[in-house]
Amino acid sequence: MVQTVKDGRCKPFLHRSAMNYYAAYMAKELSFVDLFKDLEKYVDDPQSRWKYVLRVKRGLTDSS
Repeated sequence: MVQTVKDGRCKPFLHRSAMNYYAAYMAKELSFVDLFKDLEKYVDDPQSRWKYVLRVKRGLTDSS
């Protein structure tokens, strides 16, 4: 989601929060690799995707 602010520049408001929410929700259903592949449709950079997946999978007791 990209919104325009008063000066005409585009800023991705809530993008990171939305991605964290989506990744956390999907982490319960998908394995690490599957979640990494699933996030590819939203995050192009593999390093950023890795960080999202690692962050949400780290907190789960059963990360399979």
